[in-house]
Amino acid sequence: NEITYVSKFSFYLCNKLTAVEFETGSTLETIGWGAFGECDKLTAVTIPASVKVLNDYAFYNCDGLKTVDFAANSKLNTIGDYAFWNDTALTSMYVPNGVLTIKPNAYFATGKVTLSVMENSPAHEYAQAKNIAYTTRPTEAIVLESGACGASAEWEYYNDGTLKIIGSGAMDDYNAYDSNT
Repeated sequence: NEITYVSKFSFYLCNKLTAVEFETGSTLETIGWGAFGECDKLTAVTIPASVKVLNDYAFYNCDGLKTVDFAANSKLNTIGDYAFWNDTALTSMYVPNGVLTIKPNAYFATGKVTLSVMENSPAHEYAQAKNIAYTTRPTEAIVLESGACGASAEWEYYNDGTLKIIGSGAMDDYNAYDSNT
């Protein structure tokens, strides 16, 4: 449960691999460059909610890959270039609402994939720009970052650009500011 990174080419060319699952409560944050590349028999992947980045070529040329599921409350924010390149069996994918960056060729040569995207999201814009089939879900407010700024004051920054400050009392001064930068 302490694995945070699946490294570059970790399972590259594992031709007997059929499914990838991670334990409940996984702390995995990044799936590395080509980590599961060219795993021909891989048909299903479940990405833990803790994953923030799918690096370039993460699941490239997995021509049997049919299902990529993201756990509820996914923290995914980046899908790298060629992450699903040539995954021709992939016909649909739910893109988590918090995804802010999809590299230009993330779904290159995937064939007939249809993306399920949040309306007016970066994923929606990506699908339109790349002429990839998509369905839209209603927009919902998602907390992208949050923190404390005093004994009983907190803040939340949302995907729509809203900053919400809540609590009571005085906020702490920000002492790390350097006017020379």
